Amino acid sequence: MKNKKLTDTNYLFLSATVACLENTLIQGELLDKMIEARSFEESFGIAAETFSERGEIKYGADGYEKVLSDELFRAYSEIEKLLVSAGGETRLLRPMRYLYDCQNIKSCIKCEALGISPEEMFISCGNIPSPIVREMVNKRDFSELPFNMRTAAEKAIEEFSVSGDPQKIDLILDRGAFLDMSETADEIGLEYLSMLCRTKIDLCNIMSFVRCMLSGIGLRFFREAFIPGGTLEEEFFVQRFGEGTDKLFSAMASSGLYGAFYEKAGKTPGSAEKLCDEIYLKAAFSGKFVSFGPEKAIMYMIEKENEIRNVRIVLAGKKSGLSSEKLRERIRVSPQ
Repeated sequence: MKNKKLTDTNYLFLSATVACLENTLIQGELLDKMIEARSFEESFGIAAETFSERGEIKYGADGYEKVLSDELFRAYSEIEKLLVSAGGETRLLRPMRYLYDCQNIKSCIKCEALGISPEEMFISCGNIPSPIVREMVNKRDFSELPFNMRTAAEKAIEEFSVSGDPQKIDLILDRGAFLDMSETADEIGLEYLSMLCRTKIDLCNIMSFVRCMLSGIGLRFFREAFIPGGTLEEEFFVQRFGEGTDKLFSAMASSGLYGAFYEKAGKTPGSAEKLCDEIYLKAAFSGKFVSFGPEKAIMYMIEKENEIRNVRIVLAGKKSGLSSEKLRERIRVSPQ
C-alpha cells in the first residue's frame, strides 16, 4: 500500500525552502576561500560566520568539532520540523540517523570498558538523545532501539566480554544499524531512500574488501564485516578475494555507478574512501531532478553532511599545516 505521506504536493513549501538552504552551503567559491585562508583561525572564521546566519555559534576555533556537530544537528532538526509542518513523512531522515545512534552506542560500550566518560565522543545527530543512549548501555536495556540494533547491542556486549576485542563491537553494531536503516527505508516506501541505503551498504562492503586486500586480512574477517542488503552479493566479493583490488574494480567496470572504481580508484584506503563518498553523492544527486517531493529533504541532508565533512577536512588540514593543494585533493566534490 502506497504511503500517502509521500505525496509530492505535501512538499511544495519544504522543497522551496530547501532550494534556499542549498544556497547557504559552504561549497564552491566559499570553500575555496577557506582553503586559501592564511591560517586555521581565519579559515574557521569563514565557516563560523556562515553558520551563524542559521543559528548561534557557542564555541570558538578550539571547539570547532562541537561547532560542526551543532550545525549538523541544527540542520536535521530544521528539516524534521518542516516535515512535521508539511504533513509529510516524519520518519524520512530516521534511516540516516541510525548510523549516529550506532556510533554513540559503540562509544558507550568501549568507554565503559576503559572506565572513561564517552561524553566527548558523542554525536548529537542520532534518533535517540545521547544521555538516553548512555543510560541504555548502563542499564543494559536496549528496548528503545529498533530490532536489529537492539539485538546487535546485546550481542556486542556479550562477545566483547569474552574476546576483549573492540573491533567485534564495531562489526556487530554496524551490521545491525545498516539492517535497520535498510528495513526502515523499505517500510517508508520511497524508492529513492531505499536506493541510497543499498548504495551505502555496497560502498561499505567495497571498503571492507579494499581494507582486507591492502592489509592482508583474511576472508574470515571480510565475511564477518560483510553487510547484507546491498546490490552486490557476498559471493561477488568472495570470488575475487585474495586477487587484489584490481580484480574487483575490473568486475565493476561496466556498472554505471561503481564503474568509477575501475577508472579512478587509487591504491590507498583514503583514496578509495574519498571515491566512495563521491559515488554516494552522485547517487543522491538524482534527487536534484525532482521538482518537489520528499527526495528534496533527503538530498539536502546528504549535501549538508558533505558540507560538514569538507569543512572538517579543511579545518583539520589547516591545523596540521597542510598545503592548499593537499586539501583540495581530499575534498569530496559533489556533482554540479
